Amino acid sequence: MGDCKNIESLFTNRNLRVLYLSGSTIQSLPASISKLRLLRYLNLSRCQKLDALHDGLINSLPWIDEKLKAPGCFVYRNKKSCLKLPENIGALKQLRSLDISHTEVSKLPTSIIDLHKLAKLRLHSCPNLKALPRGIEGLGCLLKIDTSGTQIKD
Repeated sequence: MGDCKNIESLFTNRNLRVLYLSGSTIQSLPASISKLRLLRYLNLSRCQKLDALHDGLINSLPWIDEKLKAPGCFVYRNKKSCLKLPENIGALKQLRSLDISHTEVSKLPTSIIDLHKLAKLRLHSCPNLKALPRGIEGLGCLLKIDTSGTQIKD
């Protein structure tokens, strides 16, 4: 997908279940992403030109139930310009895996404790991250948290 120029056309396939745009030159996600009701996996890692993902995107994708990966903000990976995640990330009630490795996120939104199905939280190499939100220990499905390369103390 790295050199795909007409990414917009991907968002017209309403049967799309997996969308892997890793390393693409996409600059923003079109509003039509909200029409992809069968989408279950979104990978936006290493999309260096992608602008910050916003709270509105999460409101558009509440049905995603496996993994959301993106590069910078929100399930972003390898995006140094990402400083924060959308505050309403907890609205993704079915989210099982969240990977924001290699970002500049300094704080996780408190709504993350609403992700009751979250099993894997990858925060590797987020050097500005100093703490996990209170209540995260209450996530009964959370099996793995990778905080290597952060300022989080055990």
